[in-house]
Amino acid sequence: MRKRSLKPILSVGLLLLVGGSAHAQDVPVSPPADEQPQNPEQIERAKREEAALVGHLLDEMFARINPAYRPLFPVIREITQGTLAYDKVAELKFPKDIFSSPLSEVKTFVAQVPIKTSLNIAGVWIRNFHGIDPVFAASNKEEKVDENSVILLPVSAALTAMWGATERIHFAEGHNDLAFEQLEERLRFAEIMGETDFTVKLQADDTLKGSPAFFAQHLSAFTPHQCVRLLGIIEHWKASTEVSDALLTKAMHEDQESLMQEVLNDGTVPDREAEARQATEMERKLDAGELIPEEPAFELPVPAPLPPTPQAREKRKQVADAVAEDFIRLQTKLRDPFAALPPKPARPKWLEGIVSEDYNGYGETQLQERKQMRIRLQLLDAHLLIRRFRWEHDRLPRTLSELQNPKRMTDPVTGKFFNYKTDGETYTLTSAGVSGFEKDGEGKPLPAKPYDLMTVVLTSPEFMPESDVAVPIDTREGSVRP
Repeated sequence: MRKRSLKPILSVGLLLLVGGSAHAQDVPVSPPADEQPQNPEQIERAKREEAALVGHLLDEMFARINPAYRPLFPVIREITQGTLAYDKVAELKFPKDIFSSPLSEVKTFVAQVPIKTSLNIAGVWIRNFHGIDPVFAASNKEEKVDENSVILLPVSAALTAMWGATERIHFAEGHNDLAFEQLEERLRFAEIMGETDFTVKLQADDTLKGSPAFFAQHLSAFTPHQCVRLLGIIEHWKASTEVSDALLTKAMHEDQESLMQEVLNDGTVPDREAEARQATEMERKLDAGELIPEEPAFELPVPAPLPPTPQAREKRKQVADAVAEDFIRLQTKLRDPFAALPPKPARPKWLEGIVSEDYNGYGETQLQERKQMRIRLQLLDAHLLIRRFRWEHDRLPRTLSELQNPKRMTDPVTGKFFNYKTDGETYTLTSAGVSGFEKDGEGKPLPAKPYDLMTVVLTSPEFMPESDVAVPIDTREGSVRP
């Protein structure tokens, strides 16, 4: 799958908030590409106007998120300075892929002032974060614009790329402890990101999904002390992925409030799919000249809404109950992604049309990712124990039972030990894998296959420019597996 660059993520976020802004009517719109000014003076003026517009929009966006997150504002400033359309003040130079490009390119990327500045700002903010502003959170609980997702997720994606590049440099230069410190900083960042928003919490966790493989593929350079240290970090890592009941309850109430409005006051439920088809057809006819829009001679007054009928109240209660049922299922899945759930209860067609089991935008694909993350962390645990055993006994364990730690040797998929095989001085360690995680060319789920952390293909995070290059790295710097 091709990764998206940060530029469209930020651009879409800005446009979304422009549309909802009270000042949207006053915001200038860039002319079409074929009408862009060609005179150098006009181009420079357009750059300055675009930079001012971006700054104005970012000011508005950050004014509407919790003040505790606002110290990250300069990070967004640094990023947009090098990535948005007209503002070319600091053209950032990106490696083609932070994991497979020459180390010199990755070092050049990290050495750029906007990157160094962003990492420093984020580090200081993480170390000094003491929680969200509760007064602001309480006074703005009715705010419906999703600034958290629009702003904080691009920040997460950008910093993930920067951290990944820095970690590669640390490992290449033998500074393993610095890589561990940065991993701890990234875990703290993911925790902070999720203090107010369910979606941001889960997406922030996902920014770490490549780290288990990256660290596993460098463990041959770890000392026993470093193995013990990383085992402790993993314990914290597993705990940090837990989603609090408070966040789940908040997300559930938001879904209930939103979806209950799908039932009109007279008790009817509009067919949204039919409405979308009609709108598409009307747009097609307008574009083809088959339909001429007619402007009404006058506007009819909008009647005051009638109070909800008993039927409407009953249907809204059914919607709220269905959302609550789905969130209970989600809570179970988040605590144990491999837990077997009973079949969903049968629901009327109108209710199924309103309540889909995507949990506030977090659906089956993301739950599959969570399964994979659980497997990755458990495999990394086992690899570290094998590495430590080898240091202490100058040989590989003959079986995983020799490690005397069954909890960390257990495959979450099967409930039994991982598949472990030795071949002289080398070994393989695999999980049974999960079905449905990979799809064929037609989008159909593929059956499970053994999962090996050491052969995971590492690709650049979403912040990087789009690239089809993705190759597994070797533990020796500069070498690439064929």
